Amino acid sequence: MGLQRWNLGMRSPSPSQQYKVRSLLDKMRSRFTTQKMRCLRQADAASTLFLLQTAIALRPK
Repeated sequence: MGLQRWNLGMRSPSPSQQYKVRSLLDKMRSRFTTQKMRCLRQADAASTLFLLQTAIALRPK
């Protein structure tokens, strides 16, 4: 669905190319979500607070 918006100068991708791109995107997305869930499980309140304080301290003035 998002692959329909190709540059007009390009040939439309073949179905196999579309499939490759879609499976790659799915793989990346699933890997990202599993990493995120793992981080959330490991993170406790103290480290979350530390990250918040660090972000506030590094925020541009």
